[in-house]
Amino acid sequence: MILILIASFWLFSLSKPSRTLLGAYDPAKLFQDPSVVLEHHFVTWRPDNASELVAALQESRTNHRIPMITLEPWAWNVQGMERSTLLQDILKGRYNDTIDRVFRTIKVVTPQQVIFRWAHEMEIVGQYPWSVEDSKLYIAAYRYVYQRSQQLRVNNLIWLWSPAGNKSSINYWPGADVVDCVGFSIYATPEWNPDGSGELPSFKQLMQQKYYLADQWQKPIIVAEVGVNAGSHKKQLWLSEAIHELSQFPKLIGWVYFNQIQPKIVPLQIGQPDWSLQPEQVNYLERNWPRLKTKASIQEELQDLLIHWR
Repeated sequence: MILILIASFWLFSLSKPSRTLLGAYDPAKLFQDPSVVLEHHFVTWRPDNASELVAALQESRTNHRIPMITLEPWAWNVQGMERSTLLQDILKGRYNDTIDRVFRTIKVVTPQQVIFRWAHEMEIVGQYPWSVEDSKLYIAAYRYVYQRSQQLRVNNLIWLWSPAGNKSSINYWPGADVVDCVGFSIYATPEWNPDGSGELPSFKQLMQQKYYLADQWQKPIIVAEVGVNAGSHKKQLWLSEAIHELSQFPKLIGWVYFNQIQPKIVPLQIGQPDWSLQPEQVNYLERNWPRLKTKASIQEELQDLLIHWR
């Protein structure tokens, strides 16, 4: 029995990644510590230029971080290219010039890796133009955009398929051949406690609700958006508990905090929860996050984590 327990522990330790990379979406620029290695940018595709994307990639390069680009394909509302026809118009090639401009811009920064999160939280029907009930239409558009990147031979992309993580998200799975990592969102606020208690849910509680996506397709996980809405003391306690709970989710390779109040462009029924952290909370997270133990570069570390699950 003892030998079995030792063997089980050894096998479990082999299944664990070397660590979970810390990241942030941080308009206020509070996250400054080298422990922060993933830098999240929300970028809208534009019909005539990629200046927003260029600036995001340059900022991450300057900060010696890996860029995570959430590319939001908002409809342009010109020449019949409306919100209601967005995905159909993509499949008809009406957005090809912009799609290709995006990929050529990313290709230029090779060998810099770019985590690419296209049309996120698609299963929340009605929240975005790409969040449609017809999951097959979304899948076709996702795969179409992926194929454009292949035609242009863009090889420095890490494709992050990133629903909110609700049960219906499995209907939007585009296929293992076009996904490197699975992402989802973890937002802790009393109104969204899964057990309906009205208490602030823990990171562990919310992860257990959505971690099935990691087991479903055996892909590494990046929690692409993390936020907690509570008073200062409870936020601090929640962050402390989350750090200690990371090891319970061995497929988790990235954890990216959303350091902002809820944007008005994405209204919620509960109003505008404040996910942002105070400077002392940011400092606590940076100081206590598990540090890189090897001398590998950030990009090498990320590749090691990805290869581990392939």
